[in-house]
Amino acid sequence: ALHPMPKTYQELMKFVEAGIEYFNHYNRSTQRNGLTPDEYWNKAV
Repeated sequence: ALHPMPKTYQELMKFVEAGIEYFNHYNRSTQRNGLTPDEYWNKAV
């Protein structure tokens, strides 16, 4: 999804944090057997 260009540092940080949240908790990968990075990490520990 494309986002509008952030106008302030705070807006930029919101986009970055949302991206990190998505990657760690919603981005499933076949390389991790269909798990998110968070699920994969917790399973490995």
